[in-house]
Amino acid sequence: MQILSNSQSGRLLIIDDNPDHWAIIQLLLKQQLPNLKTVWLSESQATIAYLEECMAQNQALPTLILLDLYLPKRETGLALLRRIKEANVEYSLIPVVVLSYSDDETDVEAMYQAGCSSYLVKPITVNGWQELIQKIKNYWWDTVTRPHSS
Repeated sequence: MQILSNSQSGRLLIIDDNPDHWAIIQLLLKQQLPNLKTVWLSESQATIAYLEECMAQNQALPTLILLDLYLPKRETGLALLRRIKEANVEYSLIPVVVLSYSDDETDVEAMYQAGCSSYLVKPITVNGWQELIQKIKNYWWDTVTRPHSS
C-alpha cells in the first residue's frame, strides 16, 4: 500500500443506477478533474466483479468510490457498502462517499455504521451538482491524502 499524494488524477468509481446522474457527474468531472479516469457501474454484482478483476489483473483500484444508496432499493446500496468494507482485501480501504436524495437520519446512520467515509445529499439543480462536484474535488483531490494500491 502506497500513499497517494494530492493530485488531479486517479480513478473514480461511480455506482449509480440513474444514467442521468451519471451523465451530469461525468460532464462536471471532465470539467473539474480532466485527468481523472472514471468508471460507471449501475449494480452490485458488476461492482464487486470490477473490483475483483482490478485485483486479479493487478490494475489500479479506484482512489474513491461514489455510491448511490438507492440502487434502486436502500438495502441494495447498504449491502454493497458492507460487502466492500467487510472484504478482507485491499479495496476495503477505498473511501466510499454515499450520494443519496435521502436525508433521513436512519439512512445516514446506517451508512456510517456500515463504513462510509462521507454521506452527501444529492442536489436537485445543475448548479447544485456543480457545487457538489467542486466540493468533492476540493476535499478528496486537493486536501486529503488517500491510501492507494499500485
